[in-house]
Amino acid sequence: MTSPTWQQRLAAAMAAAMLAVNLYTPAFAQTASPRGITLYEDVKTGALYRKPGHGRVAVTLGFDEPAPPAAVEKQVQEVKQSNEELRAEFLASQQALIKENTDLKTRVNNIEPAWHDYLANFRDRFRVGTLVYASYKMYPHTGFGPSQFDNNQWPGPGNNLYNTFDIDRAYLNFYYFPTDGWSLRLTPDVYKTYGTATPTANSHNSSVSSNLAGDLSYRIKFAYLQYDKLLDWAGDATKGTAIQFGAISNPFISWEEHLDTFRYVTSTPWNYLGLTSAQLGVAINGPVKFHERTYIDYGFGAFTNAKYYQLEQTNTKQVMARLTYYPFGSKWDYQGLGLTGFYDYGYNNTSPDNGSLNTGFGPNPSAFGHVANAHLTRWAALVHYTAEEWGLAAEYNQGHNSFPGANLFSGNGPSVFFTAPSTATSAGGTSSPYSVPYYNFSALTAALLGNSRTVQQGFDVFGHVHIPETPFRLIGLFQFFQPNTHVDHDPLDFYRYMVGVEWQINEFVRLAIDTQNLQFYQGQQPFSTAYANKFGNVFLPVPDTKSGAAKGATFAPPKYVSDPVPRDTHAIELNLEFAF
Repeated sequence: MTSPTWQQRLAAAMAAAMLAVNLYTPAFAQTASPRGITLYEDVKTGALYRKPGHGRVAVTLGFDEPAPPAAVEKQVQEVKQSNEELRAEFLASQQALIKENTDLKTRVNNIEPAWHDYLANFRDRFRVGTLVYASYKMYPHTGFGPSQFDNNQWPGPGNNLYNTFDIDRAYLNFYYFPTDGWSLRLTPDVYKTYGTATPTANSHNSSVSSNLAGDLSYRIKFAYLQYDKLLDWAGDATKGTAIQFGAISNPFISWEEHLDTFRYVTSTPWNYLGLTSAQLGVAINGPVKFHERTYIDYGFGAFTNAKYYQLEQTNTKQVMARLTYYPFGSKWDYQGLGLTGFYDYGYNNTSPDNGSLNTGFGPNPSAFGHVANAHLTRWAALVHYTAEEWGLAAEYNQGHNSFPGANLFSGNGPSVFFTAPSTATSAGGTSSPYSVPYYNFSALTAALLGNSRTVQQGFDVFGHVHIPETPFRLIGLFQFFQPNTHVDHDPLDFYRYMVGVEWQINEFVRLAIDTQNLQFYQGQQPFSTAYANKFGNVFLPVPDTKSGAAKGATFAPPKYVSDPVPRDTHAIELNLEFAF
């Protein structure tokens, strides 16, 4: 091994001296670098050098870093705290962004076309419903009489066992609710297109045959605007009071149809006698409530004298009013004991210039004036009770000029009643009108019901009862009616009754099998034409104008109408209701 040279020994001694100085320098001076001294050691000899060289590695000699002063420590802590806050804020932003992205993705997945929103809004404001009455009717015995429905007509006497399938009603109910409290209803209904089938000219040399063949067509039944918050400002007692304008229900008929619950089977009493359920006009209706119970229910209005499907011809209008009182309060519609009164004052639908009308039978006007020019009244008084399983009502009716012959024969009547023979005039003719079939009966009807001093009276009972634990009910109605109480032994007095069983198939469909009967109960005995002339001069001599007749010759009227009592009508029916 070669001994180190003196130069090497000198370098080592200087390095040791410098290290000793650093190690033993007092702490308070601290002039040396806190990072120490870096030397380079020869890996073979262990000698230390100040500069790097071949075979040398760096060696750092010195003290550990001293603790920073308090100001520096505080600054470091503030930096650390700021960093933590920034990190927390960054993480929170990241979480919010993740949530927003998730929500956005959900909204994107749930995006629907604009028309979906339109339909949803339209659905909230628009409602469609339907009501259909269908039936099968078989008539073991046919006669003349009033109609149960607008579309219910049958052939007259001599057509026993006539039977038919009918659509008695087919509503399409459209309701629109543009804003709170306001609504619009539009309801078309079917009707049979009866009428005179005469050809219509479509050129100078050609014509087209009529299509009035009794087929079903549509017309408007209801079309009105309603506001149902008329008296909400007065408090809960009058909440629900509504005003209607247009083609609307009158205050009584629709109300009574809901009371008896079987309108799809037969008509209510005054509806059967000719008072339609809908007319054009304006009306107010509503309840008076206390403590969630209805004590008063009412309706009143002004209407046209024409029915909803007729042309208004008068220069007057009619008014109607109904008041129902529940002495113990009603928890739901019609529930409990109720007392109801109804009044109607109006005129028959005749234009003002028809001031002097002939009955159409005989050469002279009616002795007491014609019913078409007269005012009319109808009123009704009811006592009714409705429970969950049954309901019963008794009714008294009275009217004045409210039941002309056209009402009696709304179902069907003698052809000669609607078109009197041309010989039944003051001009006379070549043959006697009194020999025409059903002429004498038609003239008698015109005399008794066509004058302006008729008084009507009737008594009615109707009800229903549910058979426990079954979907079946028993339903029934009895109506007794006198068309003119001024007539002794009036051959037109009648009663009708309906008895049936109803099956509630589901919430939309009901089916009833029933028998309906119209009977003119007076005995068949001759009716004096002289007595008939006290009500209308219809049985008078008619000039005989045939060739060779003596001057002043006439056709003498009969002294009696031999068969004044009409034939009864009996029907067996199957009635169906679909309501949605």
